[in-house]
Amino acid sequence: MKQETEIVVAGGGITGTATAYYLAKAGKDVVLVERGDLTRGSSAANAGFVWITYRAPGPALRLGLATLDSYDEMSKNHDMEYEKCGGLTLFETENLFKDMAPFVDVRKNAGLSGLKFLDRNGLLQLEPHLAPFVLGALLNPLDGHINPMRAVYAYAAEARKHGAQLHTGVEITGINIEKGHVKSVITNKGEIKTKYIVNACGAHAPVLGKMVGLKVPIGFQREQILVSEEVPGIVGRPMFTASYKKTVQQGGVGGFTTAFFANQTKKGNLILGGVNDFPGEVTSTTFEAFEAISREAIRYLPILKTLSVRAIRSFAKFYIHTPDALPVLGKVKGIEGFIMASGLNDFGMGVGPGAGKVISELICLGEPSIPLDGFSLSRFEN
Repeated sequence: MKQETEIVVAGGGITGTATAYYLAKAGKDVVLVERGDLTRGSSAANAGFVWITYRAPGPALRLGLATLDSYDEMSKNHDMEYEKCGGLTLFETENLFKDMAPFVDVRKNAGLSGLKFLDRNGLLQLEPHLAPFVLGALLNPLDGHINPMRAVYAYAAEARKHGAQLHTGVEITGINIEKGHVKSVITNKGEIKTKYIVNACGAHAPVLGKMVGLKVPIGFQREQILVSEEVPGIVGRPMFTASYKKTVQQGGVGGFTTAFFANQTKKGNLILGGVNDFPGEVTSTTFEAFEAISREAIRYLPILKTLSVRAIRSFAKFYIHTPDALPVLGKVKGIEGFIMASGLNDFGMGVGPGAGKVISELICLGEPSIPLDGFSLSRFEN
């Protein structure tokens, strides 16, 4: 491992590897360090949604669109199992169509012109296995899915190809600041002198922030997910119920909450979820969650019971969130060279590469193509 580099990227998930790639591609000297393995955190333990429907219009949505462009480009040389197949928000009541109308109008005006309401008949043409109580859906043809581990390894490979060093099993234990400037990073494998450190540590971003006296309001909860045996043809595109986001935000109140979502991998494994709670830094799974997810999955997709589809494993991820559901990106006051690239909230696979690109622009050019003022850590000071 180098003892000196221009930029240290902390975190080996989708944001960290994409940041390292774009910096290295721009000719910068980059070292990425990850305390575990690449994809150790939420970038591997997730359902693979590439979802931009729920990005707020403005810079947040632009990050999502930049991510889609990045995946399109990366897919030319790497099979990430990326498909822009559309994504569905499911409605169980007529009122949900009315409630979502203003949401859709705002996003159409912001550039998502393809958003479309589907009635029951239109939905069944796309997803014939959904239960009768699902009355319709919102379709965004730009949404889709990806194999998250393949995506991370693709960006890692391209970063290395352009000269970046990526090291796993390296834990940051301290950061040296002199006269308000980053001077070096202390790790369990030695010291690295550097001008910049990019905090792309996901759920552990607050730990790195604390090393330099920053309070980073990024929280997380556990979301448990099931994976089925290979049964191709059950669902054609990622989907979740309209109540998913609200239910997730309430996770852990009085135990746990359950919110249905489904995605199907290229091989045919169903990824089903999800149960949310707040057990602390725990990624084990529970039998109670297994039962709850199974019940909801069968309720929405009765064919799973008809075919006696078996679940083959379960896993848990950290559902990362900030108080205002926006990421924390960019420079921080008072510490020159400390850059935030964390807090991507629910669907990080739909934002990470875009975030990596603008962080690279910020360091290389001084001004990113997407304004980051609204994502600054300073917004939480008051």
